[in-house]
Formats: sequence, structure tokens, C-alpha cells
Amino acid sequence: MTKVYRDRKGDVINIGEWETLYSYTTGDDGEEVVTTCNPIPEGATVSDEDVYIGEDGGKYVVSNKPDQN
Repeated sequence: MTKVYRDRKGDVINIGEWETLYSYTTGDDGEEVVTTCNPIPEGATVSDEDVYIGEDGGKYVVSNKPDQN
């Protein structure tokens, strides 16, 4: 089982841990200012789901896997 993040419509937006990035700058007052560059989108959900590795090496949710007919 792997963490799967979906947007509010239910579309997969990330498989695996969410990598939050931060930007560090110095404000006019000399204090460090930390800004989140890629927060988890509002309304997003996370659940543990089965994933597989596709032929291209990408990760995919098993429930979205095309039939192997």
C-alpha cells in the first residue's frame, strides 16, 4: 500500500509521500521568511492504495489499471 493523493475531483495528483518544498529568504527586517512552495491543494485527500509500476517505470494506481485482455 502506498499513499495516493487525489484532488477534490478524485483525480490522482501524487503517488508516494508529498514533497513539500520551502523557500527561505530574508525579510526587510533581517528576519528569515519561510514560504511553502507546493502545499497540498485545498480539498485534496490522501489514502493508502495499491499501486503498480508500469512498463514506462511510472507508478500507477491499481484501480486505474487497464484490462490486460
